[in-house]
Amino acid sequence: MKKILMFSLTVILLGSAAIFVWGFQPEIADVPAYTEVNIEGVKTQVFSKPQVELKGMEGVTSNGILSLYYDASDTGIAVRNDLTGTVWHSNPPGRTEDSGATDAMYSPLSLTYDNLSRQQARMTSFEDSVAHGQAEAEPIHGGLKVTYQFGEPVSHLDRLPQKISKERYEKIIQQAGDSFRRHLTYAYVIRDNPEVYERYDDALKGTVLRRTMEAFELAHYTEEDLARDHEEHQIALVADDSEKFKVSIEYVLDGADFLVRVPINEVEYSAATPIRHISVLEYFGAGGSKDQGYLFVPDGSGSLIHMNKEPSPFPYEQRIYGEDPAVYDQNQPSVTETVRLPVFGIQKNHKALLAIIEHGASVASVKAMTNGQLNAYNHVFAEFEVLAREMIRIEAGETSREIPTYQEHPTAADYVIRYVFLEDEAANYTGMALAYQEYLVERNMLIKREPEADLPFYLELIGAIPKRNHFLGIPYESMQALTTFEQAQSVIKQLQERSLDNIKVKYTGWFNGGVNHAVPAQVSPEKVLGGKRGLRELNDFSQKNGVVLYPHVSMTALYPHHSLTYTPTKAAVRHLNRNTAGLYPYDPATGDYDREDDPQYMLAPQLLPDMMNRLLQSYSPYELKGISLGGLGDKLYSNFRKGQFIDRTQTETIFAEQTSEIRNRLPEAELMVNGGNAYLFPYTRHIVQAPMSDSGFHITDESVPFYQIVLHGYVDYAGMPYNLAQEVDLREYVLQCLEYGSNVYFTWIYQKNSLVKDTSFNQLYSVHYKTWIEEAAAAYLEVNEVLRDVSGRRIVSHKILAHDVRRTEYDGGKVVMVNYNPYDVTIEGITIRARDYYVGGEGA
Repeated sequence: MKKILMFSLTVILLGSAAIFVWGFQPEIADVPAYTEVNIEGVKTQVFSKPQVELKGMEGVTSNGILSLYYDASDTGIAVRNDLTGTVWHSNPPGRTEDSGATDAMYSPLSLTYDNLSRQQARMTSFEDSVAHGQAEAEPIHGGLKVTYQFGEPVSHLDRLPQKISKERYEKIIQQAGDSFRRHLTYAYVIRDNPEVYERYDDALKGTVLRRTMEAFELAHYTEEDLARDHEEHQIALVADDSEKFKVSIEYVLDGADFLVRVPINEVEYSAATPIRHISVLEYFGAGGSKDQGYLFVPDGSGSLIHMNKEPSPFPYEQRIYGEDPAVYDQNQPSVTETVRLPVFGIQKNHKALLAIIEHGASVASVKAMTNGQLNAYNHVFAEFEVLAREMIRIEAGETSREIPTYQEHPTAADYVIRYVFLEDEAANYTGMALAYQEYLVERNMLIKREPEADLPFYLELIGAIPKRNHFLGIPYESMQALTTFEQAQSVIKQLQERSLDNIKVKYTGWFNGGVNHAVPAQVSPEKVLGGKRGLRELNDFSQKNGVVLYPHVSMTALYPHHSLTYTPTKAAVRHLNRNTAGLYPYDPATGDYDREDDPQYMLAPQLLPDMMNRLLQSYSPYELKGISLGGLGDKLYSNFRKGQFIDRTQTETIFAEQTSEIRNRLPEAELMVNGGNAYLFPYTRHIVQAPMSDSGFHITDESVPFYQIVLHGYVDYAGMPYNLAQEVDLREYVLQCLEYGSNVYFTWIYQKNSLVKDTSFNQLYSVHYKTWIEEAAAAYLEVNEVLRDVSGRRIVSHKILAHDVRRTEYDGGKVVMVNYNPYDVTIEGITIRARDYYVGGEGA
């Protein structure tokens, strides 16, 4: 919907105000620079040679818990758990017996790059480095570093002069000996100048080449001699390093964990053939055709891929924290669950490993393949994007072509993966989730909270939206109130009358232009909702009645026409093609973006600190006990604006730092976020729109609550608002809340649904509170009755007992078994009625 403004007194007044702010420019903050990752704990460990030998491998080092081994023939590594004897290999031990074996199975590293024809090509560390003798290993404290030179080695011909004086050539023959004379007469001939020998490349093959090289070596012919001959005969050589690369990888033992690091500042490539991606340990822990188990991928809430099943036509590949919206994508949009956690794992034969991407997660993708897709192995790994790319169309007359453009320099973060090894009862997806939870707790990235008497009931109230009206036939936009501050009090009272005592109200569209508000550099509550006085009265009412109010602020959204300071031209993120990166609403009816509507732009991350400071100054006086953030925990993006480029790793740092600033400046306020990317866990008390399923890809088999197991007892969460979810009935919603330890969440307006018809908010088609209040209260009370006593406890076990039958156990022994089937199920001696649940265990 293109906005048409009516020229009125209001516009004139706004224009006068614009004169005052026109000269103001938002402050651009410093971008977090590249910092080398240091593994501090390794310095305090004591290392020695491994006590146990592995066949075909050299023992590198041991810390008494793990031992590291190295195979010089293919640079593969192995890690042995010295307490259990379990060994994990980077290169599958049975690869030589696999008829479909590829070079990647012999390669701890591989890379993709764009060749001179701008086609994507791939190199592996075995075929393109080790096979040429171009890999070097060196010990480092606590481990090993291997450096690979990728690409064809320097040609033997390039080590011989193209031209050499007759005097110097005959001296080489004399020094080498008469036995080489016959071969040297084939290698060099006199052409135009009788005093100069010229190299005869057609003859320099096989024995002639070998004997010529030996002769020059015996004559002690050096690189300095070669340079002298080139200079003397005015031969300018252009080194062809276009398809030559250098990448290092480090392996370090850190207590019971295994760390792998690719230092990005040591990656070398030619600008003519830029590296696009680096894959790390593709086959580490891979399961063969006789192994039993599954691959874990962090798709949405979490998903399992069973080993050795019927091959899927497509592998699994998802970007951590979602795709980068600043990289223009010409493909049709796909609706998938976002990966919120930087982890993946393998479970096989009652052993398991969890991989945690410690650094570089925001430029990483998780990829997985099963037996039969490429070879006989089931494997999952991380691939890191070194350089983003876009195709730019160049038109000249009636012809056009596309050329690639790349980001200015590689990502500003090393790539670091921590592998955690699990055995026995911990060797499953629950054990992986609890291991990740422990990892976060140890680093103060998850903080234990005090449970409340009742579960939270999450309610989003929509305040105001822009709506097109007409005056004397001229269209204009005004604010339409859907839920005023006074009406919000009425809704809360009606919920409390139904025994809902722990209400968390996320209030959206309350200031600066409603739902699609201006950049929140200041707070001005909407007058149509009740203005400043109405907000203060709502806040006072909420605090007196035990309700926490979370006014929602979209921190990164930028809409046109709202500000002369934060305009898309000045403040929006740019694509690689330098155009502003506009996000159009997705239309599920057409499966495409609605380009007839106004786009949302994204605020350049460098401007966020200045904007946040101004927001908090304006927000603090209201003494609100909560704040809801949009954008920072949901979408992560780069900025390719010329002179202001930052990648996603740097944006992640800015988002985390600014969220921490909110906690520091508003210490009494609880923080609620949308989406819930892992980098905001340390600052977050509530997460809504958390993932509650996987994407349903063909390759995945089971959706599991991995995300919820990680968070339960530390952060309260809920999925999408029930009344905005598609194809889910309320009974199934309640059952999933019970299985996932989730809370109930609804989105409402006070006014009737008809007020959102024919607006840009048609998705709010069923939000009138009276339609839902009875069902919402009943659903909440049922979930609260079952889960309120375990809201502050960890989930310690989750199992898939049968088709659509799940079992969740909490710390203390309470068990909830859920049956989604339309028929009764008897399992473990317990009958669970159709579409119902059972509560038992020690803590019940």
